[in-house]
Amino acid sequence: MAEGYMPDQHERQSEAYRLNMERLEKQESLQHRIESKAISKIRSILLAILACVIVAGLLLATAAVCMYPLSN
Repeated sequence: MAEGYMPDQHERQSEAYRLNMERLEKQESLQHRIESKAISKIRSILLAILACVIVAGLLLATAAVCMYPLSN
């Protein structure tokens, strides 16, 4: 009777293990998506700041060049 029970118990353990692994994979996938969204937002903000700094630098350079002849 015990031998007939062992494969059944083994199947249940295998199924529980498989379901647990699937659950862990889903959690890791969700965590990865959350992290990549956060990184994407930070990257977008940094690129916007960099663009503003470049534009401000170009405006200052243009103003300096335009004002130079007037100072002489």
